[in-house]
Amino acid sequence: MQHPARTSDLNPFAVASLVFGILGFVALPFVGAVLALGFGWVARRQIAVTGDLGFGVARAGSILGGVWFILALILWLFLVNARQR
Repeated sequence: MQHPARTSDLNPFAVASLVFGILGFVALPFVGAVLALGFGWVARRQIAVTGDLGFGVARAGSILGGVWFILALILWLFLVNARQR
């Protein structure tokens, strides 16, 4: 199995994933998390095919998006539980 030749280009979807992962904590709570997860997934698939740089950047964006998504879910469950009391 041959790996694709590595290029010196940073995958733009990886950068977008990291940016939206950070924005999920700063300005776009739920939307940023979903976009970070989506762009991270697309970036990792493209990097596997093209050999671009940025796998770690895409992973970091996905992790930030996932953490924010889990925190938002916990907060939502907490608020729903508080309303029922």
